[in-house]
Amino acid sequence: MHPFNSGRNFIIGIVKLHNYNPIYNNILNYYIYDSYCYENDMIIDNHYMNLNIIKKYGLNVSNDIKLCNDINQINNYIDFYSNIKNKLDFYIDGIVIKINQYKIRSYLGVTSKYPKWAIAYKYNSEVVESTLNAIYYQVGRTGLITPIAKINPIKISGTIISSINLYNHVEISKLDLRVNDHVYIQKGGEIIPKIIGVNFQKRNQSIQFIHVNNCPSCNYILKRYNNLYYCNNSKNCTMQIINQIVHFISKDAMNIRDINFHTIKILYENKILKDYTDLFNIEKFKNKILNIKGFSNLFLDKLIYNINLSKNVNFKNFIFSLGINYVGIESAKKISYSYSNIHLLINAKLESLMKIPNIGEKTANSIVTFFHKKNNIEKIDKLMQFNIKIQYINNNQKRYILNGKIFVISGVFENYSRNKLNSIVIDNGGIITKNVSHKVSYIIGGKNMGPSKVLKAKKMKINIISIDFFLTMIKNDNIR
Repeated sequence: MHPFNSGRNFIIGIVKLHNYNPIYNNILNYYIYDSYCYENDMIIDNHYMNLNIIKKYGLNVSNDIKLCNDINQINNYIDFYSNIKNKLDFYIDGIVIKINQYKIRSYLGVTSKYPKWAIAYKYNSEVVESTLNAIYYQVGRTGLITPIAKINPIKISGTIISSINLYNHVEISKLDLRVNDHVYIQKGGEIIPKIIGVNFQKRNQSIQFIHVNNCPSCNYILKRYNNLYYCNNSKNCTMQIINQIVHFISKDAMNIRDINFHTIKILYENKILKDYTDLFNIEKFKNKILNIKGFSNLFLDKLIYNINLSKNVNFKNFIFSLGINYVGIESAKKISYSYSNIHLLINAKLESLMKIPNIGEKTANSIVTFFHKKNNIEKIDKLMQFNIKIQYINNNQKRYILNGKIFVISGVFENYSRNKLNSIVIDNGGIITKNVSHKVSYIIGGKNMGPSKVLKAKKMKINIISIDFFLTMIKNDNIR
C-alpha cells in the first residue's frame, strides 16, 4: 500500500467509517502511553514500571521511552531524538517529559488544560520553501475579507500544504510578499501553516500586491475597521449567504447532517436556496433538484429527513445558528439561561444583556444590532412558520445562582474531573480563574492542593470549600 500524505487524516477516516473493513486490522496500530497496574490491591507508584509490565502482556509500548534520573540525561535524550526524529517510523514534533511517581503527580495536580506533572519540549518547526503563485480573497459569513496565499503544493510536518491564511494586508506588507516570490513556510505549533519570510535572493519578476477595494464575491465597496476589511452587503453577497447557511447547519447550530459547503453552493446557484430558511422548504423543489447532476432520490430523502429532525432544537443551539457576531456556543448557552423565549431575547436591552456573566459590551451591542435589523427578524419569523420547536430552559430550573462569583479550583477530586467542575461553575453563572486574588469568592479545594494557593487564601481570608460543600450550595441556592 502506498503511504498516505496525512497519516492522521487517514486514521480519522477509517475510524469514522460506518462499515468497518477487517483489512484495516493490518494497517492500524497503537502505542499505550499511560497505565495503572496493581500489586496487593495497591497501584504501583511507578509509571515506567507500569508500562514495562503491560509490555510483557503483549500490549504495544514504544521502545523509545526512557527513564531519566537527572536533567543532563533528559537533555541528552532530547538531543539524541532531535538528530534521528526524521528517521522514525512515525512523525513526532517533540518530547514529553513526565514525573515518574504517581504520588508526586497527585501532589502537583492538574489545571483545566494540562497536567502540572508533564511538559512538552517542542523541536524547532520545519521550515520549507515554495513559490507564491497567487493571492486570492475569502469572504466569511460575517463579511470579513481574508487574503489567502496560493503556493506550489509542498509537504511540511507530515501534510501537503497548497494554501495559507495571510490574515490581513498589514501582515502582507510587513513580510513584503509579492506574487512569484519564493517564500519560507513554517507550521505554528506544528499545526497551522504560516509564511514567515521571503527569499529575496530569488526574487525575480515578482508582482506587487494591491489590496482590493471591492468585495470579490459581490463587488460591493469594502469598509475598513482597524486592520480588517469587511463587505457590508450581507443580504446580497453570495459567499456571505452560502457561509451563513454552512454555519446554520453546523453541529453546534441546527446540526443538519449529510449536507456540506459544496452541496449548499450548488443549491444556491440553482436558486433553490436564497438563505438558510429555505432549507425547510426544500421538499417543494425535489423535482428540480433531481435534475441537477449528482443528486439522487436516496440522498434527497435522507437530507429531507435530517432537516425535519433538526426542527426540535435547544435554545442555545438556535441562538448560535443565527450567526450573531461574537456569540459562540458558550455565550449562546448563557443567553439561553437568561431569557425564557426567543421573543424576550429579540427585545432585550443592552443593560439586560450585559448582566449575563461573561457577556461584555461588545457582544451585547452585537446582539442588539442583530435584532434591530428587519431582515434578521423576518428570517426568524419564517423559521417559526416552518414549525421549528425551540426547547427552552425549564422556568423552574435555577439559573445563574452563582451570579458572577469567581472561583479557583485546586487539587484532585475523586469523582469529578477539572473540566466537569469548570462546567458546573460556568453553567451556574460563575467565573473560573487560575490566580488567587482579592477578587476570588471561593476556592474549591481537593486533595493535594497547591501549597502556595493555600497560603494566599489564608492571607487574603478567602474561603476554601470542599466539593461536597460547593454542590450543596448550588443545590440549596445558598450562595453568599
